Amino acid sequence: MLRLRNLVQPIIVITLLTSILAGCFSSSNGLTIEERAQALDKQLICPICPTETIDQSQVQLAKQMKNIVRERLTGGASEQEILDFFVSRYGEDVLAAPPAHGFNLTIWIVGALALPSAILILILTLRSMRRATTAQSPSSKENLDISDIGQYLIQADKEISEFLGTGSKHEQSDEV
Repeated sequence: MLRLRNLVQPIIVITLLTSILAGCFSSSNGLTIEERAQALDKQLICPICPTETIDQSQVQLAKQMKNIVRERLTGGASEQEILDFFVSRYGEDVLAAPPAHGFNLTIWIVGALALPSAILILILTLRSMRRATTAQSPSSKENLDISDIGQYLIQADKEISEFLGTGSKHEQSDEV
């Protein structure tokens, strides 16, 4: 009896896991025609409104394209066959995502490499900035000579007074 009880629990767990996994895999194939059509509508760009997919567009052509998608799905065509039909009719620009071959492959590669490259550049820049600040001696700020600051202040005062003196002459000449 104890042996039977030890076997029941693993059998129940295995049965539950199997049914959960089966449900996950069969859910992608159990889509209704309307759900499949809506997914295809999001993959096709309206030829008249190039920034909108046909599910977003309100023009007559987009509505006709939606009807063709539904008719072909009802007729038993696969998603790829429908996409190929529209590509043959309107060209590859009708696809919302560019195909990953030919020149379009460059877009996919650059897109995949852009973020890691930016992160790498940022890390290298921050490291070099950190090295530059640690390479400077912390006492370099303390080594400022007081006479240099004094000379600087005298020069600044002189230039400010000259500027204000010239500015006031111009103002007087404008008033006359």
